Amino acid sequence: MEIIIGNIVALVASVVMVYSGIVNNRKKVIILQTIYTALFIVSDLLLDGFSGAIINTLSILRNILAYNDKLDTNSKIVISILAIITCIIYNNLGFVGLFPLISMILYLLFMNTKDIQKFKLLIIGTSFLWALYDLRIKLYTSFAFDMATIIGALITFIINDKKRKCLDGRKC
Repeated sequence: MEIIIGNIVALVASVVMVYSGIVNNRKKVIILQTIYTALFIVSDLLLDGFSGAIINTLSILRNILAYNDKLDTNSKIVISILAIITCIIYNNLGFVGLFPLISMILYLLFMNTKDIQKFKLLIIGTSFLWALYDLRIKLYTSFAFDMATIIGALITFIINDKKRKCLDGRKC
């Protein structure tokens, strides 16, 4: 029963996540991110995904700091240290249980990149880690949305790469 409820909650979270992608107001996007992240915490806990729940909880803290324009290097370091310590202590899934932690650290390190192609690669890589994690805890609805995110980012990456080559004077 937990698998069904967890997947329903994750489906709702994923729909809110998709909706946040079409909103053009930064503060509203952060609020929507916080809502869907809270829902993902519930689904992670229902399916014994403790490291994912921890990372999502710290992501809410990150969002609150970002919303208030307080997400600086020091806060990123503190969040990273908290994530590392708590995930190592509460990880119950072996190496796969570290994927949300690795994803969060990568995202925190590179989220401010201005190069859209590098940012797309970041999204692909972090989404792939979450996809493997979601599959491990049987969060199939989340896995499907992770894969859609990867495919969408990959298509955009390829299109942008072709445009860049054309702008550089190469054969299109």
